Amino acid sequence: MERYDVVVVGSGIVGLLVAYELSKRGVSVAVVDENLEPGFGVSKGHASVIHVIQPPFSSLKSVLAVHGNKLYDRLVGELGVRYRRLKALLVASNIDF
Repeated sequence: MERYDVVVVGSGIVGLLVAYELSKRGVSVAVVDENLEPGFGVSKGHASVIHVIQPPFSSLKSVLAVHGNKLYDRLVGELGVRYRRLKALLVASNIDF
């Protein structure tokens, strides 16, 4: 039976990033989830939008979004993931003419 320092419950974006950050610090981590694939729960339904900043800009949500957004440059560099910053993105799912 394997032993781990930490068990992360949930393989969504938050659970996987927690496990990733802990593993970088030498912590042995196991990730468990009820779904067969990582990110198959709530994370699969997101719109691929990272840290939406919206009024009021002084709100805690917007302040944390600005801070968190800056962390993506480091993360994508470490993981070797390509991404592109956009000034704005508008997605229409149904247009009635």
